[in-house]
Amino acid sequence: MVIAAFISAIIWDRNTAIAQINPDTTLRQNSTVTTNSNIINIQGGTQAGNNLFHSFQDFSISTGNTAYFNHAPNIQNIISRVTGQSISNIDGLIRANGAANLFLINPNGIIFGENARLDVGGSFIASTASSVKFADNVEFSAKNPQSAPLLSINLPIGLQFERNPGSIQLKGNGETSSFTIDTDNALRVQDNQTLALVGGDLIIEGAALRNIGGRIELGSVAGSGLVSITPNNPGFALGYDLVQNFGNIDISQQAGIIVSGTDIQVQGERVTLTDDSRLEAYTISEDAASITIKTNDLLIQNGAQVGTSTLGAGKGGNITVTADSVNITGTSTSDVPSVLFTSSVDNATGDAGDLTINTRDLLIQNGAFVTVGTSSAGNGGNVTVNADSVNITGTSTSNVPSALLTSSVGNATGDAGDLTINTRNLLIQNGAFITVGTSSAGNGGNVTVNADSVNITGTSTDGYASLLVATSERNATGDAGDLTINTRDLLIQNGAQVATGTFSAGNGGNLTITAESVNISGTFINGFPTGLFTSSQPSATGDAGDLTINTRDLLIQNGAQVSVGTFSAGKGGNFTVNADLVNITGTSTDGFASLLFAISDTNATGDAGNLTINTRDLLIQNGAQVSVGTFSAGNGGNLTITAESVNITGASTSNSTTGLFTSSERNATGNAGDLTINTRDLLIQNGAQVNVGTSGAGKGGNLSVTAESVNLTGTSQLSATSGADATGDAGNLTINTRDLLITDPGGVFVSSLGRGNAGNIDINASFISLNNQGKINADTSGGGGNIFLRSPLVILRNQSAITTNATGENIPGGNITIDATDGFIVAVPQENSDISANSAESRGGQVIINAESIFGIQPRNTPTELSDITATGASPDLSGSIQIIIRDTNSNQGLINLPNQPVEIKIAQGCQVSASQNQSSFVVTGRGGLPQNPREVFHSDQVELDWATLNPKDNNRDAQTVTINSHIPQPVKIVEATGWKTIIQGEILLIDSSTNLTAQNQEQQPATCAVSK
Repeated sequence: MVIAAFISAIIWDRNTAIAQINPDTTLRQNSTVTTNSNIINIQGGTQAGNNLFHSFQDFSISTGNTAYFNHAPNIQNIISRVTGQSISNIDGLIRANGAANLFLINPNGIIFGENARLDVGGSFIASTASSVKFADNVEFSAKNPQSAPLLSINLPIGLQFERNPGSIQLKGNGETSSFTIDTDNALRVQDNQTLALVGGDLIIEGAALRNIGGRIELGSVAGSGLVSITPNNPGFALGYDLVQNFGNIDISQQAGIIVSGTDIQVQGERVTLTDDSRLEAYTISEDAASITIKTNDLLIQNGAQVGTSTLGAGKGGNITVTADSVNITGTSTSDVPSVLFTSSVDNATGDAGDLTINTRDLLIQNGAFVTVGTSSAGNGGNVTVNADSVNITGTSTSNVPSALLTSSVGNATGDAGDLTINTRNLLIQNGAFITVGTSSAGNGGNVTVNADSVNITGTSTDGYASLLVATSERNATGDAGDLTINTRDLLIQNGAQVATGTFSAGNGGNLTITAESVNISGTFINGFPTGLFTSSQPSATGDAGDLTINTRDLLIQNGAQVSVGTFSAGKGGNFTVNADLVNITGTSTDGFASLLFAISDTNATGDAGNLTINTRDLLIQNGAQVSVGTFSAGNGGNLTITAESVNITGASTSNSTTGLFTSSERNATGNAGDLTINTRDLLIQNGAQVNVGTSGAGKGGNLSVTAESVNLTGTSQLSATSGADATGDAGNLTINTRDLLITDPGGVFVSSLGRGNAGNIDINASFISLNNQGKINADTSGGGGNIFLRSPLVILRNQSAITTNATGENIPGGNITIDATDGFIVAVPQENSDISANSAESRGGQVIINAESIFGIQPRNTPTELSDITATGASPDLSGSIQIIIRDTNSNQGLINLPNQPVEIKIAQGCQVSASQNQSSFVVTGRGGLPQNPREVFHSDQVELDWATLNPKDNNRDAQTVTINSHIPQPVKIVEATGWKTIIQGEILLIDSSTNLTAQNQEQQPATCAVSK
């Protein structure tokens, strides 16, 4: 008995080694299985129309063996099931003659070994579904084989799953991920057919799947549901609308699912590709089909790749990912990044496909890429991301940055595609970047970000900035694309950058920001600041793009920068800010100022762009700066500010000067631009400056301020200057304001310290006040430097000054003209406030003053400790001139002395009272019959009164004759003065040199009368 059992076991094991294909007896006509060497012939089965049904107790194929489905030529679908409890292990060949489609269902599970192969004429569908459903509600069930009614002649319409279906596993040697379709070392079907693997969990380890045309379907179903089957002529397409619960799909160990012209659909709860595995579709001549991934969680890691490509005239396929979470992370051991991509490569002429990601959370990290590009004549595809959250972060262990990009590279002539991100929150951090660019003849794509919040922050561990950029790279001839950000809040910090630029003959793209709040903050990292930039870089010939910021609040702080610039022959872009509040503040920890600027840098020949700020409130403080300048042969741009309030205040701890500037710097030959400020209130305080200047051969710009109020305090300055080494002229300075208030040693200045001419100061104001050493100065060593003031009231207090000073041989002092025709110039004599036009080595300038009156300040030959008006030269003979035109009349003119004894005019007629008369008396004589008012009737009745008796004689004084001379001169005719002369007391007397007017006086003789005793 023991020997018999042993022999029986040997026989069973031998049969098992060949195959485990055992038919059951559940069909009207059961399958038959015969073995011929290593070929297992499968015949029989039950035919219904063009469908042939097989039912097996077990179905496995061992290594090196073939399961051959031998059927009639008219069979279109071979539908087989496994009703036993064992998993199907397939490590050999499944073959079917003709062009029939083959369905294999085993709810227990299916394993394809590394030697598993397919040789069927039609599609192959392997599934762990419990049954196959047909249109007439017939169900061919592996779970309930005895209950099946008559079999259907219709096409299958679906795979019916029950709870806990078995898994499908594919195993390979991991050496089959080469970019090859026509290979025997893969599981594949005939061209244009469908290869479908639909089960519980789907596990592909090192295996290879191949297809040309048709479809590959990878699906994982975790519970009850129906997977629809739709004829695709040829092949089938599967649908998952009636599936609620999905399982997991794992593709690992260098597995390769590589197809040409084939749609790939992947659907599961979690889809994972790892270990250099690949899911790719490419084309040469025909258009490539698409890759569609639907999952809750997509993970592509450790160098795995999902992509489509075109190598020829055909269009590359599109990729659509729909998932709750997409995580693309890391690199392979050989530093190949994990990638989700579409491309048009090398000599292709077809366009690359589009890439669309619809997800709740997109995470690209640790050196992984999402990329769409072209290196050919074909255009790159577009990338569209729709997500609640997009997080691109970090670098690989070898410092390869994580990235989301579109590009046109190499010898490409096709354009790069556009990149559009629609998200609630975009985060780019730790050296990661988003870029669209070209390094070819093709144009770069456009980047558009629509988000509630955009946060770009930090650098990599080796110091490279986190980036959001659009560029035209070195050797390119194509233009860079535009970069547009629409967000509620934009935060760029800690060395991160947002930029467009060109390094080539192509033009840089435009950068446009529309946001409620823009916050740019942080310090230099490896020489690069946090910031927003457009630029034309060294060796480029293309122009930089424009930069536009539309926001409610713009904050630039802690050394951050926002700029447009050229470092090349290309022009710098224009820079426009439209905001309610612009706040530029502070410096970095190592002393670099927060900056808003437009520049033509060293070695550039292109002009810098213009900078325009339109805002309600502009605040520049604590060492921050707004500037436009040139360091080159290119001209600097203009700086224009339109605001309700401009406040420029303070200095940094690193002595960075807070201010507004346009400049032509040392060694520059280009001219500086103009600076124009239109505001209601301009406040410059605590040492801040507003300056237009030149330090080189270029001319300084003009400075123009139009405001209701201009207030300078501390050592603050409004100035137009030409530096000590400059040969270019300084610009002019013009202020139109209601009130100009200068307090403390600062002031309004034009100057030339070199060979260039100083500009002029022209101020129109209703009120000018200088206090506590406040100044309006024009200093020159090259000529020029005049001051024109028009104001009805000019007040100088506490050592304040209005001066022109000239140094240098044959450099005369500038002129000072003060037009206060309808007003006054007021100073305090003892406070040493001066108006002076001086020259140290030549003739002094002219001082011309036209006013109603001047108080507290006098012309003098030389300065004193009092308040003076002077025009000194190198010597007394070279003194300048002072011309003062007083428009008012003499305040003493036309006045007379009052008499010492007031006289009542009615009785003061020069009458003498005799000594015999009483003292003066007041007599009431009555109305004389006059009525109370003019309307009453006149009455003639009168009352006769007795004469009153005078006082006794001894109470009366002697009678005297009193004569009062009233000297009333005729008013002198006011004649306009045509000249002036200095009288001996040192006073200036205004005269009319054409006539000699004399005031004539008339005396009125008093009347006299005598009263007899």
